[in-house]
Amino acid sequence: MPDIIEPAIHSHHRSTFHSLTTASAVTYGALQKKVDLPAMLRNEAALVHQRVAATQANGNSAFLDQLLELFLHFLAGAAAGTAAGYVSHLACDATTPRSIPLFTRGF
Repeated sequence: MPDIIEPAIHSHHRSTFHSLTTASAVTYGALQKKVDLPAMLRNEAALVHQRVAATQANGNSAFLDQLLELFLHFLAGAAAGTAAGYVSHLACDATTPRSIPLFTRGF
């Protein structure tokens, strides 16, 4: 994700979104869990599954609901892994010779 926001078009591309400050903010936000997005998405997937089981739907409606359930599970996994992936990417970048800045490029 940091390389999507700040593309690696040259070796000095690391700025605000590749900084120690941003890594700290993402980690803090992930640990606070004011809103547990993965749990909310899994609950929605369970509700869709229950609706399909209760209605015994056939055809396109059942297929679309099963597809929606699968997509919600996918989003729950992506939401759970985004912060960890972001911080691990910055940890790997910190071990390179250019490292990562404290706040932004030059600081």
